[in-house]
Amino acid sequence: MTENKNTVMRYMDGFVASDHEMILGCLTDDVVWYMPGFFHLTGKTAFDKEIENDAFEGKPAISISRMTEENDVVIAEGTVQSKIKAGGMLDALFCDVFEMENGKIKQLTTYLMHKKKTCIIFIQGFKISISCYDHHDHDRDYRSHRDHRNPYHNGPFFFP
Repeated sequence: MTENKNTVMRYMDGFVASDHEMILGCLTDDVVWYMPGFFHLTGKTAFDKEIENDAFEGKPAISISRMTEENDVVIAEGTVQSKIKAGGMLDALFCDVFEMENGKIKQLTTYLMHKKKTCIIFIQGFKISISCYDHHDHDRDYRSHRDHRNPYHNGPFFFP
């Protein structure tokens, strides 16, 4: 395994163990962590505060299904489960894009999608409707919700 992939594995192991020093040792001082739609953090101090997010309790279960590297970019795909303090579980798929510098993580972009449901918002003129489905429900055809006669139809929009 390459140095960059080893760093990513050590980083993931650090999250599972909630080991701040292990995680922070994998990062450059000016690290950037971006999760579209959720947050954009810069620097180790900001990163450290997000390691054990207050919305969750206990240690997460992380499983990597695939890791690919080209030049100084490592992409890791997998699943994450964690108990939510307010009740319920986070059960999600992730794709992390690690931009590396000298064997350390310089930038991380995290894409996250909940496994249980996806909701589609349909906008038809001034009318908005929402349709949700389980990811195991492969037989539904959501194209039937479109009203092609309505010139104001802007949807659908997908939200995990």
